[in-house]
Amino acid sequence: MLQCAVCSGIAQTGGTALATVCRACGGERAVQTVVGPVGRAAAPGGPDAEQMVTLPADPMGDELWGMAPLRLPWNIDVARFFGQSTLPYVWPEDGRHTEYIGSGERAQTLLRASWTKIFLHHPNPEVTLGCLRSAPPDGMLTLTSLADLLASLTAEPRVKEEASRALWRLSDGLVGYTLNVLLSRGVIMSGYDTHSVHQALGHLRKACPQSRRVWFEEQLARSEDD
Repeated sequence: MLQCAVCSGIAQTGGTALATVCRACGGERAVQTVVGPVGRAAAPGGPDAEQMVTLPADPMGDELWGMAPLRLPWNIDVARFFGQSTLPYVWPEDGRHTEYIGSGERAQTLLRASWTKIFLHHPNPEVTLGCLRSAPPDGMLTLTSLADLLASLTAEPRVKEEASRALWRLSDGLVGYTLNVLLSRGVIMSGYDTHSVHQALGHLRKACPQSRRVWFEEQLARSEDD
């Protein structure tokens, strides 16, 4: 039953917004009332007077990342953080988060993914580099955050170069998934700036191993229906 904004009656061709009433039951729709990608708030570019930074909530966030604002130190020793025997909850007072994460070994796996996503969004480049080197993304739970970093409007080139190297250490399936996110090939539009995506692909092309260059270009040439 998925439809585009025009076919569903949310908008006319050209982007003019219309009434958001469900054609099946007549009720008012509470989602998809904005035509186009959902905008993402950016974290401050530097620490406050207490050497802290607040990461804003992400409109596409969930129990792992972006569900609510998060206040963190500007400087974090990422390797030492992940060296803890037990990782802390991200939002320990939020029942939705703690219930989803649960406890035990599974919880630690989810928390490792959560904190990896958080550090990849941290505005301090040293924290992000520390994460890419000591706890790089290694599975589906963290790939969208890696794509966010590659397409970031504010991340330094050296950080994107490290992120590109981290991506090429992954399997073809995981690289292909990340490319789909970057290129908005799928149900949910990523909302990345077009120029930033081109820059991200440039970093990936430069870091691409010779043995995977043909495969990489084939992936870029794929249509959305492939």
